[in-house]
Amino acid sequence: MDIKKEVINALRNRKDDEFNLGEELIIDGVNLGKMRSMIGYRGLDLASDVDIKIDYVDGFKSYIYNDNTDSNYTLFYLHGGGFYGGSAIVYEYICKYIAKYANIRVINMEYPLAPEMKFPDTSRLVYSVIKQYAKKYENNIFSIAGDSAGAHISMNVVQEDVLDKKLISFLTMYYPCMSLSKLENWSISKYNLDEDSHYAKINIKFLRSLFPFIEKFYVKKGTNKNTKEYNFNLMTEKDFSKLPSMMIIKAQYDYCNLEIDEFIEKFGVKSYVFEGMPHGFMELLGYVEEVKKALDLTIENIKISRDKIGE
Repeated sequence: MDIKKEVINALRNRKDDEFNLGEELIIDGVNLGKMRSMIGYRGLDLASDVDIKIDYVDGFKSYIYNDNTDSNYTLFYLHGGGFYGGSAIVYEYICKYIAKYANIRVINMEYPLAPEMKFPDTSRLVYSVIKQYAKKYENNIFSIAGDSAGAHISMNVVQEDVLDKKLISFLTMYYPCMSLSKLENWSISKYNLDEDSHYAKINIKFLRSLFPFIEKFYVKKGTNKNTKEYNFNLMTEKDFSKLPSMMIIKAQYDYCNLEIDEFIEKFGVKSYVFEGMPHGFMELLGYVEEVKKALDLTIENIKISRDKIGE
């Protein structure tokens, strides 16, 4: 088995810097601007009738979808992109789909990228903004979701929240980055790939090659890496028991899967795996049927979580 041909075909048709995220930015000999230009794929808008509002909280930009809903449920979304790239606009169609078919408000947050802001300051800023939105949307039920790097930030928002306001009732993570460091004693053989899994091997090895840049741009020098905020698998049962309900959407072919699987097994987290999918597949809405299925599962689990709160 290998990555599905629909994914390969879609990625081959990707336009260069489709979201205009690239810029002339070279840091220590690394062309970060070029790296940013390579992130993001424009899917199809399957919820074109959803209203959009751009909002600012202390200069922090967010896109709000379905703000006029009569629902008392608000979901915050944090995009991926290695912490140093990506943009909220890349995931606009994902957020609009959830907003429409779950009939909820979705706030898509444009957090500052590394190296402008680094761990753990990013999640702290995001949480401070969420608390301000919680005052605005008083008596709402709140949840948070994120993909890849955005999932890592989301989990840290939740870890902070359980010690503070306890606002977040549900966490959704799409192929989450579980730690900010590259795995040691690593081997591609641990993924049990078929011999002919050509594209899967390339995808996994490429993602692994990006982790030194995550550490370079996002992690401050002298950071303690042996914390549950840095590496989620360092959580104890007691730590995990304080967190809200959560779900994980996995791609079959993902460098992060070794750590994701460890976390799922350790804590019994509800999870779903999508066969033939690589890390980052959620951007391909409208081109790959698995994305819509993953979103429908997200909506289903949001409703289950919401109903439990209402009991």
